[in-house]
Amino acid sequence: MSAGISDHSPLIMKILGVINRRNVPFRFFNMWVSHPKYDGIVGREWQLKELKWELKKLNRREFFDISRRVDNYRQMIEQLQESLQSDPMNLVFLDEERAVMSYFRNLLEHEEEFYKQKSKLIWVQYEDFNTKFFHNSMKIRWVRNSIPNLVVEERAPGVSKFQNFALSSKNLQIKVKTH
Repeated sequence: MSAGISDHSPLIMKILGVINRRNVPFRFFNMWVSHPKYDGIVGREWQLKELKWELKKLNRREFFDISRRVDNYRQMIEQLQESLQSDPMNLVFLDEERAVMSYFRNLLEHEEEFYKQKSKLIWVQYEDFNTKFFHNSMKIRWVRNSIPNLVVEERAPGVSKFQNFALSSKNLQIKVKTH
């Protein structure tokens, strides 16, 4: 490219990789505790900054993108089981399926723990706000904790109190069981 009549020259740049440095707050994940290397890392690293760094490395190495890993292992198990369908007495396939299945169960436990903890973090983040998430959570909790009907025996003490309470409550029905 020629500069033409301008005193500026064009510059061609090639960006090989974008470094996206953002300050992500450190979060402790409960699933780390079940990893065999966790006790060693905590015992070895007494300074909080070093411990944080080591736990982040453990997370990247062992738990990063856990849902994708669960899906990959699920596919691997399906392939192994298809192979076992065609050759059920193949000891290599049996041993490999047993090992993969054991690791898969472990991954599933970690994934479940991750999502349980993440859902609690989301709840803590939004619970004070007047949000749709908050109101839906309250509805679900109310339904789960409600008693829509109650069956009592006719001769049970306090039946009339229950019936009076049910009349005052819109959401509770009391059925009296007679003999």
